[in-house]
Amino acid sequence: MDSESLIRVAFSLLDDIRKTSQTNMYGAAPYLRWYMAELFDVKLTNSQSRQLLKQWMEYKNFLARFEKEAV
Repeated sequence: MDSESLIRVAFSLLDDIRKTSQTNMYGAAPYLRWYMAELFDVKLTNSQSRQLLKQWMEYKNFLARFEKEAV
């Protein structure tokens, strides 16, 4: 899986994790690792899953600020 696809899949999974309220999103990295391994046979390290989670949170914060300014 190329890096762009990996990010898209990870962000989609993180959105799903958030919607289901499985965990506080600060604790979502292990869930992301598990889902990526089980569903896509992609093995993420702890560091990689935390970095993807950080990027997702930054993206969500950017969207929230952008939407707030647009109103």
